[in-house]
Amino acid sequence: MARMSRPRIHFYHPGSWINDPNGLVFADGVYHLFYQQNPNGTVWDDIHWGHATSADAVNWTIERPALAPDASSGLPFSGTACNNRTGETAGSDSPVTANGLLALFTRSLRTAGGSLEEQYLARYDRESATFREVSPNPVIPNPGLPDFRDPKLWRSSGGWHSVIACGDHLRFYRSDDLVTWEETSRFAAPVGAAGGIWECPDLLSFRAPDGSTVDVLFVSIGQHVASTAANVGYFVGNFDGEVFHPDRESPYQPFDCGLDFYAVQSWSGLASGAPLVVGWIGNWAYADRIPGDDFAGCLSLPRSLDLIRRNGRWTLAQRPLPAFAALRHTPAVPQAASAGRLEWRFEAGRAFVARCSWAPAAGDTLELAITDADGRSLFVSISATGGEFRLTLDRGQLWDTDVPSERITEFTVDAAAGREVVTMELYVDTCAVELFFDDGAIAATEIVPWSDSERTAVARWSAGGEDDVSWEVMPLRPISIG
Repeated sequence: MARMSRPRIHFYHPGSWINDPNGLVFADGVYHLFYQQNPNGTVWDDIHWGHATSADAVNWTIERPALAPDASSGLPFSGTACNNRTGETAGSDSPVTANGLLALFTRSLRTAGGSLEEQYLARYDRESATFREVSPNPVIPNPGLPDFRDPKLWRSSGGWHSVIACGDHLRFYRSDDLVTWEETSRFAAPVGAAGGIWECPDLLSFRAPDGSTVDVLFVSIGQHVASTAANVGYFVGNFDGEVFHPDRESPYQPFDCGLDFYAVQSWSGLASGAPLVVGWIGNWAYADRIPGDDFAGCLSLPRSLDLIRRNGRWTLAQRPLPAFAALRHTPAVPQAASAGRLEWRFEAGRAFVARCSWAPAAGDTLELAITDADGRSLFVSISATGGEFRLTLDRGQLWDTDVPSERITEFTVDAAAGREVVTMELYVDTCAVELFFDDGAIAATEIVPWSDSERTAVARWSAGGEDDVSWEVMPLRPISIG
């Protein structure tokens, strides 16, 4: 298999392994992106909190690692950062009254009996650009669980809150001072076929049209025997400060239907506008067996979220951050065109976005085939049936090893009631694709190991007439990572 080509529009860390995003926070006009990183190589080992900053969440400056392993307490696993605004000085002895960034995160210590996972609190030191732990720690000791990690931290009028992943369920905690915590409730619910270890929770609040608050609880589901899929999903409901109450009309829903999206996290500190999230493009089933061009792992495009009513239930619509529009060149001119077929060609290393609007009738199909100079293709196809769409991402030709075992992703979604025109937007990088269908109501992310060569995109469709389908394909400028 060819080595994975360096991303052009997705964040990665040159020379390093990265996985889950951590501690996303917007403070003083700066987006902070922390992430699981091995600064000493491109395999999972020696985990630190990598750190990058940005003015627009598109172009990034890499900073020094913000958290490091500790011989007595272990590796710094996932967690959260918040900007604590109290009016007190940063030198305050109390974490709850200290201005600046705070991090609540897991340390995992290997012991004779397994791994000991406990929650630690740290304050950000601007001079050193690192987090420094407070005393005493851990602030949330392990209650006797083998899996106890990935705390999400937020503040409300009722104090500080955290939700922590505990194997097959979540536990909610509350504190007045960030040091002494009490458990307030536990949450577990059916997640369909995606049975596995629960990880990386998050909680976001949305304003409904009637002015009420609707809360969305995210969870990433680790590997399970039925599939190698990396599952991220969410529950819609209400968090009352102690307990999360799920909406019975909106059961567990997948957030991303692809094989390679995991550990979604949101930026805290955004005063207004849509919530912004990012995930790891990777899959624990084979992440360490896909060679990269001096990198291992990358993050998804930042996605803005909107909570909509779709076919009688709450659904998250997600779209790439609007600032990514600045990367677009003028639309590419097709190199070949005929009835029901268009073809575009791109130079080596060029990322692009393909957008399609479609007024389908039952039985109509769309296909976009993207092929590198070695003749290896990704096929993205959509077929319309009675009230449903069947979406397929076929990357079988792109792998010449038995990794991964699943080469084709297929899923069926209900058509939105009353909608005559649907949209498909596919962001194509040199190593991954992100699909947004039906105005972002459906998303799918997958790794694609193209060679770093010229690529051809061919669109084919069967529809009632040329006016039923319109395509726009735009080359994208690379983001800056320095």
